[in-house]
Amino acid sequence: MPYRKNTQSRRGRGLDVVGGRASDAPAGRDCRATGPGDFVAAREGAPASSSESAKPCVLLAEDDELVRRFATSALRSLHCEVIPCADGIEAVEAFARLQDRIDLVLLDVLMPRLGGAGAFRAIKAIDPDARILLASGFSHPDVVDGLLAAGAAGFLAKPFSLDQLTAAVRRHAKGGPAASVRS
Repeated sequence: MPYRKNTQSRRGRGLDVVGGRASDAPAGRDCRATGPGDFVAAREGAPASSSESAKPCVLLAEDDELVRRFATSALRSLHCEVIPCADGIEAVEAFARLQDRIDLVLLDVLMPRLGGAGAFRAIKAIDPDARILLASGFSHPDVVDGLLAAGAAGFLAKPFSLDQLTAAVRRHAKGGPAASVRS
């Protein structure tokens, strides 16, 4: 999918991610809209969900509602517990309340109210060992490189596939490569 930049609104690649990645789903993956704004990403024949305590918990900070719903559904299909947040302020507040449950923070770099860099710094101030994975559809090499140098776990370029999301969560969630994410 070609890179498109919306320079007027400085917003992310919302529908590019949802539309492009759903249509590019690999064989055996079913991505479909189940209602207005609702997206489901599932694997055919996937086993039933494991107990809540065994699920990795991902705090997802994404300002684009359609992308947030799609990513939430995709993460849940990977048997993750998801705490969705619409911006950096919500993410920091949720992290402060629930930090003991959270295994990974998936943080959009460009968000209103409090962007990814500000949210990253605030979350790291609460827990210096927090695992934070950055995501963006825009090229922000200086910002991303600075946050990686400051301890971000990695960077996931949008649009990302379900397989890329699975690999990133497995690699970066607390518990490391053996995190109990199932594809």
